[in-house]
Amino acid sequence: MSPSLIATLIGVLATTQIHIAKGLQKYGIGAFQDLPETGKTGGPRRRRKNLYISGLILNNLAFFWALIANTYAPTSYYTSAFGFGLVVLMVFSELFLHEKHTALQHFGAVVIAAGTILIGMGRTASESPGMEQIRSDTVLTFIGIWFPVFFLLLFLAFLHRQTKPLGIFFGLITGCAAAMDPILKGVGQSTGLELRILPSEPRGWLFFFGSFLFGGIALFFTQFGFYKKARVSTLVAFHNITLITVPIFLMKISLPGFSLSRLQFLGLVAVVTGIFLMFSETTFALLFQQKTDYKK
Repeated sequence: MSPSLIATLIGVLATTQIHIAKGLQKYGIGAFQDLPETGKTGGPRRRRKNLYISGLILNNLAFFWALIANTYAPTSYYTSAFGFGLVVLMVFSELFLHEKHTALQHFGAVVIAAGTILIGMGRTASESPGMEQIRSDTVLTFIGIWFPVFFLLLFLAFLHRQTKPLGIFFGLITGCAAAMDPILKGVGQSTGLELRILPSEPRGWLFFFGSFLFGGIALFFTQFGFYKKARVSTLVAFHNITLITVPIFLMKISLPGFSLSRLQFLGLVAVVTGIFLMFSETTFALLFQQKTDYKK
């Protein structure tokens, strides 16, 4: 089994864990709201609280997968599988939360799953280089350009009371921040003479701890976007698309010898298309003449 395929499969495991954790949080959050107790001892509410806490723990432990995946292949193979988590979450919400999804969303889930398989199975002419060859200065330059630009656009949108693009800008910020989490961990792991599970030099630890900062940024601005009534479907769609595509672009410009095969590129296009199918119901419903009640 090729290292890139192993990294992709680890990504599938990670995104499955993360999205099941989100499902548990969504299922259990009702226990903290002002709802009437059920039963004499409040057992159902206590169980929901435990599930919510379990979801938080699962979500915060998922970063260990990134540490392992980075030792096999560039981070982009790990993050490219994250679209698959949306499929897992959809199935979870249907089975346990009894949520309804449209035929178009189911089709989008199938497209995402197929695209993930293509990315993992597609082989390049030569195996991808390891993360120890990444140019950390290029990564820092990218961070120094991306975030100021989109924070400025977000500020201008607030200043001029433009609410429609909020979901896009929040998604581009949170998706990139979420992508920088495993990437900076990989940069930290790769400092020194060889790539290790944990950094071996002080400079590596700076990148490693910095990755948690970007994870916190992703979490904070996701919640802030919801609070500011950014369109949820738009924010989530651009978050996931950015999370998947930014690492690939960044690996291309910062990791000598990195490339995708035609099959892998086709898989990437399929994943992005599937995300739009799942989250842009109001747009695609017109093409299929299908009525939708997806939340605006």
